[in-house]
Amino acid sequence: MENEVVVQEEKRQAFNIYTNEDRKTFAILYCLTGNVKEISKKTGWPDKTLYGWLKSNWFPDMYEEAKREHAELIEARLSTILEKATTQLIDRVENGNVVFGKSGMMRMPLPAKELNQIVMESIAKLRLMQNKPSKVIAEVKFDADKIAREFADIAERNRARIVSEQ
Repeated sequence: MENEVVVQEEKRQAFNIYTNEDRKTFAILYCLTGNVKEISKKTGWPDKTLYGWLKSNWFPDMYEEAKREHAELIEARLSTILEKATTQLIDRVENGNVVFGKSGMMRMPLPAKELNQIVMESIAKLRLMQNKPSKVIAEVKFDADKIAREFADIAERNRARIVSEQ
């Protein structure tokens, strides 16, 4: 009887050929593709095994970790891109656009309209990266009758001042 137990444990160990690293790789690939069949084709792992992993107790935690790590990687890459773009933008603002003319390369100052557009687009992209709305909409509440009375009072005072000056 003891021999049977040992044999069964050995079979389980031999049968379980996948490591925790394999499972983590699956979680990352599933995070990226969301497609078990595609992962199976790329890795050679049976899709039946992968579907089983999706239902396992360990998968949700490993999947969340993979998503977090992937998000950090993307954020680092975007930060690098944003830094390079900002450096180039500062160069354009300080030195102007590169223009090729008869005498070669020259730098021409940025037109105010183009600079304004660049700044507005940059702010919108930054707000998007920060999960903030790209446009700020202010709701203005006012009492039209009150404003009309104030303008009427101002007009009346101006008329009185004009009459008194004559």
